[in-house]
Amino acid sequence: MSDRPVKLILVDNDSLWRLGLITALSKSVDNLQTNLQIIAEAGQLEELIDLELTSIPDVLILGITSHYLEQFWQPCQRLRQRFPSLSILLLSIPLAPEKVSQVRGRGINGYCLRTEAIDTILTAINQVAQGESFWSNHIDITLVDQQFASKNLDISTKTTFLYSQAITGVRQIDEELERINSYLQQSQLSNLNWLFWTGKRRELLAARWLIKQFLPIEINYSSSSVPPSELEINRNNSGDDSPNYSSSLALTEINEQSIVISNIGTKICESIQLRLGNNLVNLTGNYLELDILSPRKKQDLLAQILQEFITLCTDLSLSQVKLEYIIVKKDQLLQDLWRATTTSFFGKYSSLSIGTEELELVSSLLLDEKVIQTEILEKIPCVEELLSQILFGADLTIDNTTYPGESGEAIARAELILENLIIQVANAVLQPLLNRFSEVETIKLAFYDQKLLSARDITKFRNDISWKYRLDNYFYEPKLIFESSYKLYVFSELGIRTTNIYAPRSQELQSLTGLRYFFTLWLELKDAIAPRLKTITSFLGQSLVYVLTQIIGRGLGLVGKGILQGIGNSFQEVRAGKGARK
Repeated sequence: MSDRPVKLILVDNDSLWRLGLITALSKSVDNLQTNLQIIAEAGQLEELIDLELTSIPDVLILGITSHYLEQFWQPCQRLRQRFPSLSILLLSIPLAPEKVSQVRGRGINGYCLRTEAIDTILTAINQVAQGESFWSNHIDITLVDQQFASKNLDISTKTTFLYSQAITGVRQIDEELERINSYLQQSQLSNLNWLFWTGKRRELLAARWLIKQFLPIEINYSSSSVPPSELEINRNNSGDDSPNYSSSLALTEINEQSIVISNIGTKICESIQLRLGNNLVNLTGNYLELDILSPRKKQDLLAQILQEFITLCTDLSLSQVKLEYIIVKKDQLLQDLWRATTTSFFGKYSSLSIGTEELELVSSLLLDEKVIQTEILEKIPCVEELLSQILFGADLTIDNTTYPGESGEAIARAELILENLIIQVANAVLQPLLNRFSEVETIKLAFYDQKLLSARDITKFRNDISWKYRLDNYFYEPKLIFESSYKLYVFSELGIRTTNIYAPRSQELQSLTGLRYFFTLWLELKDAIAPRLKTITSFLGQSLVYVLTQIIGRGLGLVGKGILQGIGNSFQEVRAGKGARK
């Protein structure tokens, strides 16, 4: 060490711990004759951003007591913009190798446990102050390097202007997105405010996506949200709809390390991920089970399904399954997706107290497996085509025209199919909940929309859902089969809407029986009679118009004309008689 004092900034939210560290450092400094000077301390990093310091700091000692590191990156970046030579030493609880790798990726110079001996902490401070790095002996640096290398991040590229600017911009976008998402959760927003901020959110999401597409290096810029803990329905504050994790799950980056699928699949999933940030109000005119959820829970569920679908594709790819397997096991794959989503969304070990009985929530919901399979999952269209395109890059046939799997037309069609799959699986996840526990108060407070809490509203909602399935089964679905089309639920900027796509369904048409079959016969009869009836009606209408105008109308016109002429002649004779008498 030189004679120049090493100037430190100390940040930790525990004031007692800060005092203890300062005291321990001062004693060690006296013993080791090391020249250290603490020029500022604070409980939060934000407090130091605009603080007037007497001198330029050399080392920031950052104390962290949780695994949620993402909240510290932006303030650290702003401090480094203010003090470019600032080194950062992280004093943290034990972190996994992937977390330490993330720390290295963010440009942290050293990592040390909060419980280390003061001499070790002092050594760490001295090393990072001299421009070196220090990594705790409690972490296997080999594993860290493997995690670091697997992300294709070259350490030298981190110092480039392009990287630093990009990473700063993306972090600012993430912060702004988090603020907007929190603001949009307010229930009293005006329509104008809602439209403005949802538009702002779409712009930020698009900018965030473009940076990843065009930057020539890989950036792990996503908000690493804390994984949701298992749902505890019977917790004391069951009315709290704000669990201790960000609802931006729908906006998090798709982790490419966990996706061993084609570039086609990555493009499709990333595109849908962006759309999940849009409004999710139901614009279809049909009732969906999804409508029972609060906006935040709705977004979380749809994002969870997308993540489970990615996991499913990853497992299939790693297993090196063949196309024939997907065709044969399509129903089983959808069932696995439904089970995995139900388990992850509600929590594998969540329980529900009903009277004196304690029920395992997920186990109870999975009892409706056969009904869900028949009513919803089996009717989800084009699943084989979607998986074939994502896993094998297979061509896709659209309106009897075959397109390469990587073409824009094929990707756009695959997005529609996947969006419909996500929405239908969400309905399948919620149907058992509505059938079994719709009136349970803890369920209502934890999941339901505020407009659907009363017993009357819930009963009406369930009845409307039941009628929708009856009408779909006997009328709407046979009509779609007869028209050789599928109805898909898709995401749009304003909400969930429907669209129809063409698909041959002749085999399904031939297998129709009962009322479904007779309904298609009625449609055929209607199509056969309607043009002729229209022609006859048109002919009769034209004939009636001709009779009324040309015959009756003219006749009445002649009669009226004769009457008027007679009245006029009489009037002239009267005037002529009066003139003769004069």
